[in-house]
Amino acid sequence: MYSAHFFIQVKLSEQSTLLETAEQKVAELVAKVNEQQRLISKLEDDILKGYNSTDRKGTRFDDWDIHDVGAELSENAEQKHIASDQDQNSMLKVICNQRDRFRARLRETEEEVRQLKEKIGGLTVELEKTKADNVKLYGKIRYVQDYSLEKLVSRGARKVLL
Repeated sequence: MYSAHFFIQVKLSEQSTLLETAEQKVAELVAKVNEQQRLISKLEDDILKGYNSTDRKGTRFDDWDIHDVGAELSENAEQKHIASDQDQNSMLKVICNQRDRFRARLRETEEEVRQLKEKIGGLTVELEKTKADNVKLYGKIRYVQDYSLEKLVSRGARKVLL
């Protein structure tokens, strides 16, 4: 009885340790997700504002709150300017690529619209021709029906007269 109780206590302590470890990992992951969401919203805001304004030219790194472990606070202004220009160029490339994708998609959509308009035009012409043919056929059918009725009436009249 004593050993079973001891065994259960050991299992309980092991499970408690695993639970604490898992809770710590969850807390770390939640913090990481929150930080990434904050950075994403910051990036979206910065993209909307644009990096070419003169009031943000020198303070770009101060806004990001990203600290590398090996980074020194004594970086000179020229290195910051070069890094800032590289970041601006990469952001410009991203935006230009997105613009190009939108333009390509727009061209494809415009081509599809043009093809659909041509198809609609062709179908409209075909519909008009079909309507005209139907009117002609209806006229011919009416003529044939009237002619057949006249023959029957005239034959019927002849038979009666004979």
